[in-house]
Amino acid sequence: HLVLKIMWENRIRVIVIKQMNHLSKSKWTSIERLNGWRHYEVLNVLKKRQEVEMFSVCESDIKIMIPTNDLKDKSKWVTGWVGKKSNSD
Repeated sequence: HLVLKIMWENRIRVIVIKQMNHLSKSKWTSIERLNGWRHYEVLNVLKKRQEVEMFSVCESDIKIMIPTNDLKDKSKWVTGWVGKKSNSD
C-alpha cells in the first residue's frame, strides 16, 4: 500500500506541474487594485511552491507573488485584461 500511495502522490504532483505550464505569460486582472494597478502578467511560475510571480503591465517594476489557488478565485482574479464597468476605476 505504501508503494501505491507514493506512486499516486507522484502522479498527482506531475499532473499539477503540467497544469501549471499554461500560466506562463498569461494575463490577469485583479478585482482589487494591488500596488495601485489591476492588470498583471505572469513572469515566472514557481511550480514547487505553487505560486506565480506577476508584474504590473502599466509599471513593470511592480512585481507580486500570488498563490496559484488565488487565480482560481473569481472574487480575486479574472483571466485576461478586463476593464471595470463603473466609473470608479
